[in-house]
Amino acid sequence: MSINWQSNRTPVPPHPYAHWVANDDWIIVSGSVGFAPDFTIPDDFAEQVSYAIANIEFSLNQAGATLSDVVLLKPYVTDIANAAVLDEVLNRILPSPRPAGGALVAVNALAHPAFKVEFEAWAQRGATWTEWTPGN
Repeated sequence: MSINWQSNRTPVPPHPYAHWVANDDWIIVSGSVGFAPDFTIPDDFAEQVSYAIANIEFSLNQAGATLSDVVLLKPYVTDIANAAVLDEVLNRILPSPRPAGGALVAVNALAHPAFKVEFEAWAQRGATWTEWTPGN
């Protein structure tokens, strides 16, 4: 059985990868960085996190999904000292219940020297959540 995948490269990125790929069930957004709508890159780490999540949300919306469909969010940072700021911003802007977090990965550099954070997100269309509690 063949599964049909769709990909999006609009606007055309400078690299050979799609912004997102999707099939009937899954949307994978990769390489989401914190540039502003005018394509400038703020120096502030928290702003980059906010813009990166907004860019993920934009990609998900193009694919017919929302942030509430995200089941895995994996951050890559250039400075592990920003972990607390990352958590603060994500706690403020992610819908509940929260997705699983891939390991916080510290890297030497990202595709552009000004980028401080990049995300990979996996979303399942129409995901329904039940928040686990002890005893359930």
